[in-house]
Amino acid sequence: MPSMPRVIVDTNLLVRMVAGAPAASPLHRLWRAGQFELLSTPYLMNELANVLDRPHLQRYLQPGAARAFLTLLRAEATMISPTVHVSLCRDPKDDALLDAAIAGHADYVVTADRDLTDDLYLKETFKAKHGVRIVTMAEFLAALEKLS
Repeated sequence: MPSMPRVIVDTNLLVRMVAGAPAASPLHRLWRAGQFELLSTPYLMNELANVLDRPHLQRYLQPGAARAFLTLLRAEATMISPTVHVSLCRDPKDDALLDAAIAGHADYVVTADRDLTDDLYLKETFKAKHGVRIVTMAEFLAALEKLS
């Protein structure tokens, strides 16, 4: 049986996991069902907390949902501490995802950020050098389906 994929999920998709009903999120369901290991870093957790605290997002969150989700992530995600820093992305903030993926020996970075998903050179280089695939949620769900 293949080992469980190690995955960095971008903040943009983590927000979608907590907005509305988390159980409706395929990523949330699959993570909680043990289909992949969710990796994070203190930096990414702080970024998520800051985004979830934005006033315009509050209408999409059930009362207490952000706090409960952050507590769950802190308890259940595998926390890692990047030791290298890459400068590969157009937006330097996106490099934090790649740093985390390298440090956590991730198999996938799952994101809705087109700066990452549409940059074929970045995707090919990162996969060749670090063994990490940068994918959309749909691509990741399809890859998980093939593994099961």
